[in-house]
Amino acid sequence: GNCQDVKCTVNMQHNCQSNSCPLGLIHTVVQEREDSEQRALRIKHINSGDLILNTPQMRDARFVSLFKSNVRPLNRTEAILHGVAMEIKASKARTA
Repeated sequence: GNCQDVKCTVNMQHNCQSNSCPLGLIHTVVQEREDSEQRALRIKHINSGDLILNTPQMRDARFVSLFKSNVRPLNRTEAILHGVAMEIKASKARTA
């Protein structure tokens, strides 16, 4: 292997939605390489090997375009209504 053999970098994201990965593990936030007083929730990934290749965010997508799946366009109104419903549900869960 040689660094000249590298064609591009890729961005992989875990498929949390399909795996219903829960929030809940609390961890210490690190700032400037030191633990802070802040705490934050962390996602507990289920099925850690289920990854999505983030092709829309790639400068060098031409190298991995064979792996790209066709995505059907969303109905804008339905997408907005669904997003609002999810936000209301999440808000109610936080205040319950």
